Amino acid sequence: MRAAVDYWSVETIVREAAQAKPWRLVESIAARAVEAALAHYQQVGVARLRAVQRPASRASGRFIAVELARAQNTPAASPDRVWVHAIECRVKIGVPEQERRRPQKILFDEGLETDFSRCTARDDFRLALDTGSVANIVQESAESRSWRLLEAVAERVAATLLHRQKRALAVIVRARKRPAVMPNTECV
Repeated sequence: MRAAVDYWSVETIVREAAQAKPWRLVESIAARAVEAALAHYQQVGVARLRAVQRPASRASGRFIAVELARAQNTPAASPDRVWVHAIECRVKIGVPEQERRRPQKILFDEGLETDFSRCTARDDFRLALDTGSVANIVQESAESRSWRLLEAVAERVAATLLHRQKRALAVIVRARKRPAVMPNTECV
């Protein structure tokens, strides 16, 4: 039984950490919560946490999620990551010219790998990734021209994000659209 983790107490630990004070950054809440869980459960080698911040307005559909992992007395098991989900773009895309005539909806999810330690130590947004500009960068990159391949627009978005987000160490781009020639497939 000592090796087991009581899920109810984990929820309590996370809730208490989140409510301990007013926070500026979801990254800070996540870091404090995972550190508290590790301190409580010494038998746990690595703790991973995903915290989601929903937008104040559901109109945008976008939300921010942070993922981090912390280990007992060793470096983090994986990089810290900020996700900006559901960035909607209207892009002229397709292999045949007739498909590129009208813009199609593409949804982007952007995962930016970074190090949270500086911004969470002071709960200071000036030291965090600028998630507010991510959607603008994605839209600007994707909608700048017409494209034949989804892979090409995703590559352009990734390169632009890496260039303009100086604190990002790596970028993961998920781009999806409804395929014009595959009626039984929701997205590619």
